[in-house]
Amino acid sequence: MSRTAPSPARSSKIKALLAGGLVLGVGAAVTLASWTDQAYVDATFGTSSFNIQVDTAEGAETWIEAEMPDDARTLAFSVGFDALEPGDTVYAPVSLRTDPDGSVGGTVTLGSATPGAEADQDLFDALTYTVTSLTEGATCDADATGDTLVDGPLDTGAVPDAIALGANGEDPADLCFAVTLPQSADENTALQGVETSALWHFEATSADDA
Repeated sequence: MSRTAPSPARSSKIKALLAGGLVLGVGAAVTLASWTDQAYVDATFGTSSFNIQVDTAEGAETWIEAEMPDDARTLAFSVGFDALEPGDTVYAPVSLRTDPDGSVGGTVTLGSATPGAEADQDLFDALTYTVTSLTEGATCDADATGDTLVDGPLDTGAVPDAIALGANGEDPADLCFAVTLPQSADENTALQGVETSALWHFEATSADDA
């Protein structure tokens, strides 16, 4: 049996209903409700510590911080430092480390010496010194072995190579200061019976990867 084709009016109505259904479908999708929830993260930040200590008494545990000039640790030079004659050399050990109670590692450089307020400038200018980074087990005396860090007058500039120090007091640096009144000083009578003093400054920097 053949079917009768829908009249033009009915066809338009069907199309309109279909279109309306599409519109209703889109509207239903837009108005759907969504669930919500939250999550949080947090963090606490802190800083590391960097602190160095110095010891000038060979073989003794007498570490101090000596952060200001007035707190400077006196070098324990060998016998004769206070009665030098031309050609004499005296020796003093210096050890440096980071704080064993909690410090990152770093490096240290040594600046040139400056004379004290009442130092005899002529004697200060006449004296020379060396600083040796001692090999393990070496002593600070005329037979000291190690790398020479400084060799010149007391006002010689900073050590070119930084001295490495491990974290938490590990891998301290043992140095040997040797101060000499050159033999040529015997021609300068103004150097007799006078005193001078010198102050050295260590500048420390924490390691980049601390």
